[in-house]
Amino acid sequence: MSRPDTLVDLPRLPWLAAAITRASSLPGFRRQIIRHAITAMTLALMLLLLASGLHDFSARRAQLDREAVLLTDLVAANIAAQHVPGDAVSVEELLAPVRDAPHIDAATIRDAEGVVLAAIGYPVNESALSRQFFGKTQIVRTVMHAGVVIGDVSLNISRRFLVITFLQEMLWSLLALVLVGAIAALLLYRALFRFSSRLADLTDTMSGISASGNLGLRLPEQKYGEVREVAVLSRSLNALLDEVQGRSFNLECELENSRLIEMHLGKMSLAVENSAAGIFITDPDGWIEYANSSYLEMNGLDRDDCIGIPSLLVQNKHLTSDLHASMWDAMQQGHNWQGEISARRKNGELYWGIMSLASIRKEDGSIAHIIGNIDDVSEHKRAEETINRLAYYDALTMLPNRHSFGEQLPQLLARATRKREMVAVCYLDLDRFKEVNDTLGHSMGDHLLQTAAKRLQSVLRGHDVVARLGGDEFALIIPSLHDRVSAEVVARKIIDHMTAPFQLDGRELSVTASMGMVFFPEHGSDADDLLKKADIALYRAKALGRNNFQIFSLGLEEVGLARRELEAQIRQALATEDFFLEYQPKLDLVTGKLCGAEALIRWNHPTLGRLPPDKFIPLAEESRLIIPLGNWIINEVARQQAAWRDEGLLVVPVALNLSTMQFKNDDLPMRFSEALRQHHVSADLIELEITESLLMDDPERIRLQLAELDAMGIGIAIDDFGTGYSSLSYLRTLPVDVLKIDQSFVRDIETTDDRITQAIIAMAKSLDMKVVAEGAETSGQIEHLRKLGCDVIQGYAYSRPLAADVFAKFLRAPSDEEVSVLAE
Repeated sequence: MSRPDTLVDLPRLPWLAAAITRASSLPGFRRQIIRHAITAMTLALMLLLLASGLHDFSARRAQLDREAVLLTDLVAANIAAQHVPGDAVSVEELLAPVRDAPHIDAATIRDAEGVVLAAIGYPVNESALSRQFFGKTQIVRTVMHAGVVIGDVSLNISRRFLVITFLQEMLWSLLALVLVGAIAALLLYRALFRFSSRLADLTDTMSGISASGNLGLRLPEQKYGEVREVAVLSRSLNALLDEVQGRSFNLECELENSRLIEMHLGKMSLAVENSAAGIFITDPDGWIEYANSSYLEMNGLDRDDCIGIPSLLVQNKHLTSDLHASMWDAMQQGHNWQGEISARRKNGELYWGIMSLASIRKEDGSIAHIIGNIDDVSEHKRAEETINRLAYYDALTMLPNRHSFGEQLPQLLARATRKREMVAVCYLDLDRFKEVNDTLGHSMGDHLLQTAAKRLQSVLRGHDVVARLGGDEFALIIPSLHDRVSAEVVARKIIDHMTAPFQLDGRELSVTASMGMVFFPEHGSDADDLLKKADIALYRAKALGRNNFQIFSLGLEEVGLARRELEAQIRQALATEDFFLEYQPKLDLVTGKLCGAEALIRWNHPTLGRLPPDKFIPLAEESRLIIPLGNWIINEVARQQAAWRDEGLLVVPVALNLSTMQFKNDDLPMRFSEALRQHHVSADLIELEITESLLMDDPERIRLQLAELDAMGIGIAIDDFGTGYSSLSYLRTLPVDVLKIDQSFVRDIETTDDRITQAIIAMAKSLDMKVVAEGAETSGQIEHLRKLGCDVIQGYAYSRPLAADVFAKFLRAPSDEEVSVLAE
């Protein structure tokens, strides 16, 4: 495994940091050596340039001297040959070769007396410095003819030409030397760059280590052309860094391990001291050497008083001798020990704990220390007792619960079998208990159950059993009977006691009870079978108006089974959507046109055929299946309205009826809102019909729910008006739009006194409400209602309830004539 880069805090290596800091302040090697090399090369080139220029100039000067001597000799020879002294023109012509020589400034021909016979140019006086640098610039030749001096010729070499020549030579030399110098400088730079770049790498590496503390940095490998000495230095430095990194890594690991061990010991010490369990350490004889806070608190001890006292291993009178011996045997054998103990705190309070023991051994195997751990389980022990009690007793009434009842009933039946006695088994529940719970709150309902339980106990004998099975359901066992009479007497006492008003928190409640009773062995010998039959008898008591008891009979079993089967079929019908709605049209008596409809639920039973609501609604209410059924009606009306709208039909408001139980759920407005939103239907196309009895059941809750529905735009109608006991003042506070006159007032309106109907219509008009008369079956009734000022009628005189597809034809009908045909 490769070693990770090691980050080192350089203050831990002061010598390295100081050395790098000092070196960092010095000039860079690469810059210095290149600067010195360029300076030396420049000086060498300048000297070479000067020497070369002077050498070339000297050679050129010698050449010019030779050429000047030749010209001088040529002119002198021509003069001697022609010997025409005195002929100026001729003498001038003799100087013609000199005229075209660029390096000749002046030429002069003189006779023997020194008289100038011919001259060109102007000779320049020579200074001593000029002669020293340029040498002799005038060449003189004596002209002789026949051994006689006839004159002389002098030529002056041009100093300007010499200067130009000198400069040209220097320039060419400079160019050549610059070229050579550039090549040499390039070669020198290349050689120095390799060397200096390694030194720069060295500097960068050391600076990087100094700046970051990362000892994993290394000199990069030189791919080619590395100088041997530098290569040795590079490899040596990398090897040194490897060694330093390795040692630093090892040191860091050791420091980290020490820190972790120290932290671990600190955590362990803190964990032990703050552990919820009581932890103690003793010497080999069981005397305490250390105890944490939980152990001190558990036993009511102070820390100063704890050290050196005997532990629970030594002194605990609540330990049995066998338990005490098993502890020490385990310790002596090097085993761990765990068990439940009890001990007393310093204040004498008894507590329970789960104690674990382990021993720490010396090298020779003897005990050095004993470590103990105690968990206080006193609360758990008390909780177990509570759980055991709750497993068999109802927490609210402290009566035996369903589990306890289920265990006692078979035992009492077996005892009765042995003694050949009868046993009465009863089911009892409180009538309309849920209404009390919903309207007055659960605390009031709990108080009612507690009081009812006490009344039941007060009626029964000491060896009778009364249990609460859940909710408001109670079960009773009356054993040791020899006939029915005594059990029936007890049953009547129970019904009578339950009929008496309950005084609860300053409030008087009138709650009755219904009870079903079976006898062992007359009605069966199996406990579950007896309970089912008692339940059937209870349903019979409720069906007969509640506040009574009924004894099971074979006929009741058939009825009970039928009811249970029907209840199961209702559940299945909800799942398979076997329910459907029919729509009974409403006629506007003013316009003579269709103005709405009422949705009526039907059940397409798989074996019984089409069932009207009175065949299944009562059972649906008893089993609380009316709530999902009502939710289905809300959604189905909204869905059908959307379907008619999507067909392009002119839809009208549809009224629906809901059970009183539906209003006891606070989510009723939300159900309407969800259905309208899901199907994108306007709220004014839905109308809710409620009864007067509903308004009196829980006025405040109903008022709030109706207000919320009205705010959504849903119409509110009071159904069967005139048959209840609604208050006119309360009616004014409700958002009611429509009053529906009960059909009992419409049926005999032509033959009996119609003043009640007139009064209802007048009252509705005064409250700005529409009036709908339901149950109109004849044209005479319709005409009479129109005269009384009724707004809308609904009944067979206009149309029977129709399936959705047939009602759609009403929505399509272009004329009243077609509507009348459809109604038939």
